[in-house]
Amino acid sequence: MTRVVLQPAGSRDAQRHYRDTIESPIALSRIRPHISSSDLETLRETATGDGVCVWGVTPSSESKWNRIQNGDTVLFAGNGRFFSASKVIAKTHSWPLANELWVSDATGERWEFVYFITSPTSLDMPYEKFNVAVGYKPNYFPQGFSVLDFNKSRLALDFLELEGAEAEYESAYRAIDAQASLDAVTTVMVRREQSALRRVLVGTKTEGKCGICGRMLPISLLVAAHIKQRSECTQVEKADIPFIAMPICTLGCDALYEAGWLTVDDGVVKTARTASPALSDVLGGLSGTKCTYWVPARESYFRWHRGNRFKD
Repeated sequence: MTRVVLQPAGSRDAQRHYRDTIESPIALSRIRPHISSSDLETLRETATGDGVCVWGVTPSSESKWNRIQNGDTVLFAGNGRFFSASKVIAKTHSWPLANELWVSDATGERWEFVYFITSPTSLDMPYEKFNVAVGYKPNYFPQGFSVLDFNKSRLALDFLELEGAEAEYESAYRAIDAQASLDAVTTVMVRREQSALRRVLVGTKTEGKCGICGRMLPISLLVAAHIKQRSECTQVEKADIPFIAMPICTLGCDALYEAGWLTVDDGVVKTARTASPALSDVLGGLSGTKCTYWVPARESYFRWHRGNRFKD
């Protein structure tokens, strides 16, 4: 499992280094004389373009640096928040490279335990929000380079995935609403909205439970269904994630819910009467199923469905 690395970069020196070797990737030609041929080949295979983002820590953090691996997520921190995220692509111990890139710190040490990372993506995550997700005290803040254990790394990665999915969902539904018609661009956005909303509901799991039949199914067989019809939702309701939606399977439950042949009442699936014996058999197998996604925060949306779509 990959780990999460917390890298403070809020001091004046660190901010300068961030501008010089992260925001401005270092050319491989400048790095080449100071690393091994195998490390150089790794960078050529993983770096984007002719440059790579570089960071380093001093010998006092060597034992922690030894724990990081390719693929680990690095969160840069400063001024009360995590402001960017990257992935480790390689690391090397090179005093000459540190000497090439950075001047010594106040104690005379250099950042010779180097790691190379992907171009960062921007974050705006207050420490307090991160602390709640991983179980730190509310006033915790990164005081030095650190590598989270596997449990806290998992919590942090799940949190980052959720944050990213929520932001992508908001961007997608706003883009859809800005379109006058379902043209090709909007169709792409609908798929993007659906994918992001499903990630909000099920996270990184490979399986999820259908809100109607209760079966545990592969994620590919689930859709993130709006409990209240999307076109009838206000902007506030569309943004009410995850409560505006629930996972429903494509094995029949989604179509039956959309058409109003069944609904959810007080957390239990309720089915409509029908003259079709075959449909009655299907609905009979679903009647009385407990909807595990029913919570008070979703009740107003279920109530809308019962009053406006349910056929009984």
